[in-house]
Amino acid sequence: MTVWIVGIVLADHYLGGWIRRTINGLLPATVLGAYPEVQGWLLVVDIVFGLGLVALSEEIVFRRCARHLLQSYLDDGFALVLATSFLFGAYHWWTGFGNIGEAVVKVAC
Repeated sequence: MTVWIVGIVLADHYLGGWIRRTINGLLPATVLGAYPEVQGWLLVVDIVFGLGLVALSEEIVFRRCARHLLQSYLDDGFALVLATSFLFGAYHWWTGFGNIGEAVVKVAC
């Protein structure tokens, strides 16, 4: 299990980073902003609470609410997973098309 988790994290880091860098390099005008770099005690607070709350809220919105809204149209199959993945990716539009592609790949997998 540990090897599987480490493999997923490494694949996400390298494959996702490659997708983001490649697409944003080709289309730099699509990047409207970036996540702020935090340091010190704020980094600890951000990692512990910020990431946890963001992950929880995004999971609720994109897995529960979007699934509930789209389920009658798309059933419970691959199309529903793909649609919620694209919605999740579109939510990250301001960080460029590369980040949208990375987010879609992360959620779909």
